[in-house]
Amino acid sequence: MSIDSAISPAPADEVDLFVGGLGSVLGEQWAPTARKCVARAPGRLDLMGGFAEYTGSLVLSYPVARGVMIAVAPRDDQTVLVCNLGHEGNGSPEQVSWPLAAFYADGGDLAAPAALAAALESEPGDAVRGVAAALFAMLERQTVAHLGGGATIGVTSSLSGVVGAAASAATTCATILAVGRAMNLQSTPMECADLASHGQNLLWGRAQGIADAASVVLARPAEILQLHCQTREVLGGLSLPEGVTLTGIDCGARNPQADAKYLDARVAAFMGCKIIGRILAAEPSIAPNWDGYLSQLTVADYVERLRDRLPTKIKGAAFLDRFEECGDVLSAIDPDKIYKVRSRAEHHIYENARSRQFAERNARAVRTGDSNAVSEAGELMYASHWSYGQRCGLGSIETDRLVTMLRRIGAEGGVYGAKASARGAGGTVVVLHADTDETQESIRRVVEEYASKTACTPELLTGTSPGAFAWGVHELS
Repeated sequence: MSIDSAISPAPADEVDLFVGGLGSVLGEQWAPTARKCVARAPGRLDLMGGFAEYTGSLVLSYPVARGVMIAVAPRDDQTVLVCNLGHEGNGSPEQVSWPLAAFYADGGDLAAPAALAAALESEPGDAVRGVAAALFAMLERQTVAHLGGGATIGVTSSLSGVVGAAASAATTCATILAVGRAMNLQSTPMECADLASHGQNLLWGRAQGIADAASVVLARPAEILQLHCQTREVLGGLSLPEGVTLTGIDCGARNPQADAKYLDARVAAFMGCKIIGRILAAEPSIAPNWDGYLSQLTVADYVERLRDRLPTKIKGAAFLDRFEECGDVLSAIDPDKIYKVRSRAEHHIYENARSRQFAERNARAVRTGDSNAVSEAGELMYASHWSYGQRCGLGSIETDRLVTMLRRIGAEGGVYGAKASARGAGGTVVVLHADTDETQESIRRVVEEYASKTACTPELLTGTSPGAFAWGVHELS
């Protein structure tokens, strides 16, 4: 097992290798004489704030070297053909096709999302889901009037099987950009990100915000992207301190109930937000600028004036009797379920504060070279990891074990902080550490020890690469 090289090959080499592989597999179906458009989006590490995006938090993310590449060529037979070359171009290619008519109901109107999702449910892999989400969102938002005679869409991914690195967002965003260029459309980065998250939510019920998509579209190599999710404002990139880098470790496990746990925690946070909104309507002096986002609350105001007024638990039916709905259009309250409102809501308030503190500590370390600031940033990551598991119920034995093992190395050994990345209940751990051979070797030993003591096969995610807009769309004819 080895830490990957830090930089991906030159784009031209990547594109030629990918397109050549598609030509070998597809032959004439790859339309040898037609114009082709190729886009790429990286995976990302959720450094801080990701789970709290939908309550307006500051989200910090970092692009990895691995990513998803999409190539689009026109067809004239009213068909979409998706060819997935497999993990990093290795393995057996998968081909799935469906008629353009699948996007439409009788009478010519766009199909209901549930109907299209049901028609594609049996098709293999996240690649098909990401491509379908992109195409459906472009049609539903009328970004494109139609899909012409159809398209052959090639996919290759070095994120296959990696959980918590935004593979779905990368696939959907790269598809939107490649299809858009093929149809001579122009879009801004945030328009692309919004389309991607809309398609995933609409077609597959992902219940996620814009942060994943914005991260993979807007990222710049070796920079932390800052996204203020309440306003959808990109605050720019943060360089890491000299001699410091980030690594992801996919723990090789995910709780089979992860999505259900995520939705329960999300609903409970929105319940808390609804209750707080009712309190603030009567007492606006606590938070005079309240717009319905938990991130607007300071930790002090929450602890001193609101915390004890939130129920620790409430049954769905009881909440519905009092408030009718929680305000989240992407999920529904189960009347028979008991929701842990207080702990779930307060994670968001604390996490937004931690994200801002992390950005400040990082900036101070860059500006002054203060090693203590890097250690303080790492401690904020450990606090976030604890809160994610204990307040949100989204921890896992595997990620906890990895974080504990990494923490034992300590700042003296070059490991400053670690935490679960993205939706939790398994998946990827992100590590802030010294960029030295000695520390990288220590991380390798942790990963090898973890693998030997579990039934899991972990993967390292290292290096960095540009976001989809910085990478650009490459055209071939």
